[in-house]
Amino acid sequence: MTIAFASIVIRHERRVRLLFTDSVAGGAFSTALYKITSVNGDGAPVGVQAVIAPLSQPNGVELQLDTDLTPGAVYEFQANGVPGAGGGSTPTPSRQTGVFGTAPFSPVNHEGDASELDVLLYGRDVLWRGGDFVEAGGDLATIAGPANVWEALWRLGLSDGLPWDEAHGLHPREYVDGTAGAFVTIQGRALAQFLRDDRVASAEASIDFASDEEAGTLTITPTLIGDSGRAALPALTYALKQ
Repeated sequence: MTIAFASIVIRHERRVRLLFTDSVAGGAFSTALYKITSVNGDGAPVGVQAVIAPLSQPNGVELQLDTDLTPGAVYEFQANGVPGAGGGSTPTPSRQTGVFGTAPFSPVNHEGDASELDVLLYGRDVLWRGGDFVEAGGDLATIAGPANVWEALWRLGLSDGLPWDEAHGLHPREYVDGTAGAFVTIQGRALAQFLRDDRVASAEASIDFASDEEAGTLTITPTLIGDSGRAALPALTYALKQ
C-alpha cells in the first residue's frame, strides 16, 4: 500500500497542517521528515519545532513552526519518507507549495464578479486593510458580495466590542492568561456572534488543541443565505494561545 503527500492547510503563521492519502504511522511525528523553504526568497528561514497529531484526522500531521511565516511569501513544504499506517512511505522528495496571508478574495476593487443580487444579499462596504482604508483609482476601494461578509466576520472574531455595542465581537482578550478549559467556551461564543449577522444562515465551529492543551486553533465555517454557489466561504481560522 502506498501513501502520498496530498495537500497543505496553512492554519496561521506558526501552524501548518499536512494531509496525506492514507493514515500516517507513529513514525510520522519526527521533525526530521519535514522541511520548509521560501521559494521566492521573501520569507525568513523556518524550522519545524514539533509535529502534532490533529484530532479526528489520522491522515494528517500538524507542524508547529519556530518562526512566523511571512505574509505573501511562497513556501515549499517537503514531507519526505513519511510512513503510512498501511505500509510504505512518501517518496523523496514529496513537495507542496503554499502562500501565507493571501486574502481569499483579492480582485481589484475587491468586488470580483459580485452581481446585483450578491450586493443586495451581502452588501457593499469600503475596504479596510492594515489599520486604514484602501485607496483605488483616487477613491476609496470597495468590497462587495460574499467577500464583504468574510471580511466582516473576520474582524468580528478579533473584536473586543464597539463604542456603541459592547457585546459585539468574540472578545478574545478575555481569554488571555485564562485556563486551558476556558477555550471550550469560545466555541459557543463564536457561533452566537456569527449568527447575529443576518447574512449568515448557519455556522460550524471546532477547536483543535495542541498536545499541551495550552494552545489551539479555532476554525469557524459559515454558510451564507442564498444558493450554495454564492454561499460557499473559506473557513476562518484563529490561533488560540494561553
